[in-house]
Amino acid sequence: MVEEKRCPGCGAILQTLDDQEQGYIPATLYNREDAICQRCFKLRHYGQFFTVPTVGKEYEKLLITANKEQNLLVYVIDLFNFDGSIIGDLMDYVP
Repeated sequence: MVEEKRCPGCGAILQTLDDQEQGYIPATLYNREDAICQRCFKLRHYGQFFTVPTVGKEYEKLLITANKEQNLLVYVIDLFNFDGSIIGDLMDYVP
């Protein structure tokens, strides 16, 4: 099984397939040790930010696992991606 690479800036799983999705990074930069997603790169270097859709299934899996293991959850909202940070049905996964 291949381990997922995550962006150290936002935590998104890095991917090279769709530049409109969360965690996008150009394929030529994927194997760099200090690789960050396109969104974090533009925010850090140009002060530009843009919203990307959240990946519902990824969050859903994380919430279900956290609930089963009785982990402490901290709900953090990204002010630069406020709408994408809101999990409307959070209480369905975490009592």
